[in-house]
Parts: sequence; structure tokens; C-alpha cells
Amino acid sequence: MANKPCKCVLLLALVTLLSCVSLTSVSAGPPSKNKYALIAASGTYEFLLWWEPAPGLDDYAEIMGYAPTPYNIYSAIAYHDLLVNDFGWKDKNIKMLLSPDSTKQNILDGIRWLKEKDGPDSLFFIFIGGHGWTAPDSASLIPGDEDYYSNLGSRLGHDPWDEITMCYDSIPTGADPENHNTLYTFLWDDELKLLFDELEFEGKIVFFHSACAGSGFIEDIERENMFCHAKCDSDRNEMFWGTGENACLHDYYLIEAFRGATGAEIPFCDLDMDPDINGDGKVSVEEAHSWMIAAMDATDPTIIGQGGGPTAIIVLDGIEGETFL
Repeated sequence: MANKPCKCVLLLALVTLLSCVSLTSVSAGPPSKNKYALIAASGTYEFLLWWEPAPGLDDYAEIMGYAPTPYNIYSAIAYHDLLVNDFGWKDKNIKMLLSPDSTKQNILDGIRWLKEKDGPDSLFFIFIGGHGWTAPDSASLIPGDEDYYSNLGSRLGHDPWDEITMCYDSIPTGADPENHNTLYTFLWDDELKLLFDELEFEGKIVFFHSACAGSGFIEDIERENMFCHAKCDSDRNEMFWGTGENACLHDYYLIEAFRGATGAEIPFCDLDMDPDINGDGKVSVEEAHSWMIAAMDATDPTIIGQGGGPTAIIVLDGIEGETFL
């Protein structure tokens, strides 16, 4: 308990850093007229009524007035500011779904809204932040689809679980742990897979999933012309939960990488590595992720891995060459 004040200060510092708008000049990708984004993050409270919070997160939630995932809200705002202020995306082309707007139906409708803007030259950015969990594959829309071998290392052979993400209006499984019907109020990986299959996007999609069980979630939706990123493993028996420190720091490093920062200019790590790895004057999605992973590795280990273990970073890149926001 003695380390709670220190950890609260760390979390507050991370949130403050995420909320700051960088004035760094960066090189954007193609013109912004064909760029559209869906940014959704949920900060529902009920989840922690039954789940034991990681050390420090209970105090943090009380201080900030959000629980249990306020860092997802701040990360969502920071990604919005990155796109608009640093890369010149048009604000009218970004649909923001923050609590209480980040309902399951609104997220699904938001993806359909993106399809209305689709074309071969379109670029879409999707960020979904919330709680992640697992559900029986036998109860999913596509039962049996989890029986395959993965090159990610944790899902070899039979995987009995689908991965699900908690939206603002999802009913926490802990409220009625014997009733699996509550799981259908979550956003399932199969639901998103079927929706992407139906819509058949022509443009490129950069998809960030910020919740536990993320690797299994993006494995099911990955496809050509989509860059998928998630943190936390998939298998319930091996799942890395991560904590607020991990998630907030992870997003902060990633955003700063896109802004072209170096490790010497930001707190928590001393990394002698330029995010513009190939030196072409701009930071791609792939380069930003490489830098972020290196920054996480270079961070004080007493900060990383508190409570839930290390945060696994999973990337599935279905886009040829580099991708620029």
C-alpha cells in the first residue's frame, strides 16, 4: 500500500503528458481529404465493482473521476489531437465515441460510416479502447473458428475462446457470472470479422485495439490492407492483463513516436533511437511501433509490469510497404 501515492503521481503524469498537444512539425502521408477515423473509448464504472483493481488504480480512478479505464479516454483524445494537429486530418472526418457514446451499436455503426467514405485511395484509422475479456467459442457467431495454429506463439492448436471487448453499455460478466448472455452485450471479434467481411473495404485500415485479450481479437479480423495492433495476449490461461501504467505509457510512447520525439526528450526512458528509422524524414506506422516497443524495453522495470505482468505488443501487418498517417 505504501507505493500507491507514487503510482498515482505516475499515472497522473502520464495522463497529463497524453493530454498535451505537441508543437513538433511532422511529415504527414497522403492528403487528408481521403482520411477518416473512428475513435471509441469506454470508461465504464461497473467493471471494478467485482474485479480487484491493480495497485494504485483505485486511487487514480477516484482522483480523476473516471473508473476503471480513464487512460483509454485520454489516449483516445490524444490520438484525435495527433491526427488533427500533427498530421492535418480534418476534424469533421473523425467520429469520436467517448463514454457514454461508445456503445456497441454506435461502434458498429461507426464502422459502417467509414465504409461510406471508402475508396481505393482512402485511409482509415480505428481506435477501440476498453476492457478485454474472453468468451466460449462455442457460443460465438462462428463456432469452431478458433481451431487453428498461430505464429504468435500463444495460440497454438485449439483455442476454446473468442475475444470480446467491453463497450460502455456492456453488462459486466461479474454482475452475473453464471449468465453467459451478458457476454453478448460485449463486442465480439467474430462480430467485427463478419462486418469487415460484409463491407469489403477498398482502402487501407490502421486498427488499434487497446484492451486485454487483444492479440486474439485482432487475429480474427486481420486481412489484406489492414495494419492491426494490440497489446496483451489472447489465451485466458496466459493472458497479460497489464495495468494503467502499462497502457497509458504504451500509448504515450506510440504517440510521441509519431510526433518524431526521441527518448532523450521524454520521461521514463533513455532511448538512443530515432523513430524515423530509415531517415526519410517521416515516421511510418511500422516505425512508430518499433520505436514504442524499444521505449517500453528501455523503461525502468519498476514502472512496467506492476500488478498484471508485462504488456505484450502484437502487430499483424497486412499492408505492403510502409503506412503513413
